[in-house]
Amino acid sequence: MTPDHDRDELDSTRSFRYIAAGTLIAHYRIIEKIGEGAMGQVYLAEDTRLKRRVALKFLPYDMTRNEEAKKRFLQEAQVASSLDHPHICNIHEIEETPDGQTFICMSYYEGETLKEKIESGSLDVRGILRIAIQICDGLSRAHEAGIVHRDIKPGNIIVTDRGRAKVVDFGLAKLAGETQLTRTGFTVGTALYMSPEQARGETVDQRSDVWSMGVVLYEALTGKRPFRGANSSAVIYSILHEDPAPVRELNSGVPASLAGAVERSLRKDAGERYQTAAELRDALESILKDLDSDSVIAVPVPAFARARKVRRAAVPVGIALAIVLLLVLTPLGRRLATWMGAEGHPGERRVLLLQFELEGGDTSERMYCEGLMDYIAYRLINLENPEDSLWTVTRYSSIATDLSQPEKSCLELGANVAVTGALRCHADTLTLKLGRYDVPAPGRTVYADSLVITDHRANLVTWQDSAMIGLARMLDADITPGLRKDITSGHTIVPGAFESFLMGSGYIRQPRAPGELDSSIAWLENALHLDPSYALAAAGLGEAMRIKHMRSGEPEWAERAVTACQQAIGLDPGIMPPRITLGRLQAAAGDTAGALATLLEAQSVDPLYRTTYWRLADIYKRRGDAASAELSYRTAAQERPRDAIAQWDLAKFYYRAGEFARAVEYYEKALELAPQNTWFLGGLAASHDAAGNQAEAMEILERSVELKPDYHSLTNLGTFYFYDTRFADAAEMYERALEMNPEAWYTVWGSLAESYYWIPGRRDTAMALLEHTARLAERELKDNPGEASIVTDLASYYAELGRAEEARELIETGKTLGIADPAIEFRIAEVYECLGERPLAIEWVARAVTNGLPPEYVVKSPRFRAMVADERFREIPEVRAYLEGDREGG
Repeated sequence: MTPDHDRDELDSTRSFRYIAAGTLIAHYRIIEKIGEGAMGQVYLAEDTRLKRRVALKFLPYDMTRNEEAKKRFLQEAQVASSLDHPHICNIHEIEETPDGQTFICMSYYEGETLKEKIESGSLDVRGILRIAIQICDGLSRAHEAGIVHRDIKPGNIIVTDRGRAKVVDFGLAKLAGETQLTRTGFTVGTALYMSPEQARGETVDQRSDVWSMGVVLYEALTGKRPFRGANSSAVIYSILHEDPAPVRELNSGVPASLAGAVERSLRKDAGERYQTAAELRDALESILKDLDSDSVIAVPVPAFARARKVRRAAVPVGIALAIVLLLVLTPLGRRLATWMGAEGHPGERRVLLLQFELEGGDTSERMYCEGLMDYIAYRLINLENPEDSLWTVTRYSSIATDLSQPEKSCLELGANVAVTGALRCHADTLTLKLGRYDVPAPGRTVYADSLVITDHRANLVTWQDSAMIGLARMLDADITPGLRKDITSGHTIVPGAFESFLMGSGYIRQPRAPGELDSSIAWLENALHLDPSYALAAAGLGEAMRIKHMRSGEPEWAERAVTACQQAIGLDPGIMPPRITLGRLQAAAGDTAGALATLLEAQSVDPLYRTTYWRLADIYKRRGDAASAELSYRTAAQERPRDAIAQWDLAKFYYRAGEFARAVEYYEKALELAPQNTWFLGGLAASHDAAGNQAEAMEILERSVELKPDYHSLTNLGTFYFYDTRFADAAEMYERALEMNPEAWYTVWGSLAESYYWIPGRRDTAMALLEHTARLAERELKDNPGEASIVTDLASYYAELGRAEEARELIETGKTLGIADPAIEFRIAEVYECLGERPLAIEWVARAVTNGLPPEYVVKSPRFRAMVADERFREIPEVRAYLEGDREGG
């Protein structure tokens, strides 16, 4: 058996390439895949030269891109392999595949990981001691050679069929840290087993491995982990600030001397622990000797406490029939069937919060409703728990145009559980009704549960606890003390403060009407006045003031927004929204270094918070650091593997970077989770089109329109028609889309105008549409002054309308933003071509195609028809290669 054959719950995951059985790599023939974890995939293979079975561990590509770090890893691994210790896994060699993937060839052992043994409850105290002594013996030898493991955990310990422990993966945690994790603010190693100094990102020594051994012993002896939480940040907080429950409180059969050894190993001050693995080994040997000399029976250890599992047992026929009928005929039965796996639907919940309905009430109640929904959406994120397979989609209204239908919305956004809400207001009484709908598959929607709270308006403050605890139970969340703390932290006990907070939050959600933003600020200021310790109110105030600054351009609002955000973070360091707002303020002010520092710190506080990653990626793109932007998107997709939006973000990045095969990979991952999302289908079609698979692209778009002829699928098909020079068909698609959504993003209006521009006799219509589009883009630019895409889009509209000086001014502004994005560079080239400045147009086309824009986009664009005949354009290497290939292909 080999390490990590199923991943520890809080490990990162990475993408790997599957290797088929029978494949010959060097002189190793692959037999089967036997494991996958954060540090690689493991295959059982045959060494064809020495006729023996070995384990091949293929490391993620990202881990070996840094040549210097890779060199240091090889040196450390070679030292570890030279130790030739009975409790350290033998490494035979480290090689590379022809495509550059590093793999480790090591001994293959029949047996189990310690993780499996702990989970099965098959160990007693003596068995645990014997294994721990062997591990400490192996670690002691490594420490003598100057090697610290940094990632000791049950998944990295193999226990052979003969009971011999083998420590694996020396050097891999350090390699991961040097090559990628530290670049995005993560600490190295698996969060559950990290020492405090490791969690703080400090230099570690052998005492860090002693701590990890203490965690392993605690888990093996009690069936529980000493430090837990809903996500990595919560675990790290627990490691740094909380003490675990005493060992004997959880398992009274553990000898006091052994419990004391474990608790000493878990001292937060490294100087108070055992100072070496050898010292811990000697202590454990002494305890085992005392046990063996006493007439003490074996003390059983509980199996690891995990989420609910189905235990199979013999069932009498009559009872079995009754169970079948229960499963088939009743709502409760259907829910039990889902839980028990009878429908093939695992316990994973990806939760989407739908738009709340308001029954009765006036503007004030509407704000209550909007604010309450926003509050629950924020708290819902706190329920996320990779260990319990609970993820949230919350709300992404920019993608889901209709959140009224649970099944439709889930299939569009990658959820399988929808939460609906309705608020009814009657005099001084408020009633909140929450409903849960399970959507295990298309065409299958099951009403699963509900929660109703009716109370006097004066008791609204109590909903902070009752609504969230009730919702957690409704979603089958394991309500641990840590989770209860997460979803109730930062509450106010001042009724008027909570009421003001809800009102302010409601006004800030979509402050379209005049004065609504000022109302939001006034309500949130009142909440803070009533309760100066109310962190959420300070966070909301910071965001309201940021929007006020964006719209007014007055520096005072930015300064006040920064102060409010800093106040919120000071009141509650674990709160995320003010950290994001502060990073946006710093970025808008041109302080990219400050914005990066703020967002990287936010990332370390909560690695599961997706918004942080794409805000970071945006800043990296502004700096022209495409590699860091890619890493940010990739890390989000890896930390949130069940989040369709995170996969979509990464797919879009690869598409814009010209890596179309990888774009296809991640669009397909997003579609696995959200099979009816027309944005994803459109992106997949565009990626296939850019890769030269036009037939595949057309088939996908037709499937998309057949599946759902909505705004998104119609605009996607319109774009395809446009680049296929079917301008009348493109205009028809865009018009149908805009009929469905007149408030669409300005670019769709621009695409309609561009289509009419090339239809004979419709130039006047095109100009009128361009004027409308420019006004929409101006409004968006006022709200988002630093968005390069809006700046260059508006410049293009101005150029087409003959407003040359305004176009040039905007292009210069766009250049100062410094974003190395081929789509932005293409737009700049288009503006220069429209203005008749061909040399500059060719220069920016060259930049765009060098940075990944498909040359065929330029060649097929009607705006560049004249440029295609220009020899200077045809001399661009990527363009020349495309044109020559096109000729060869007929």
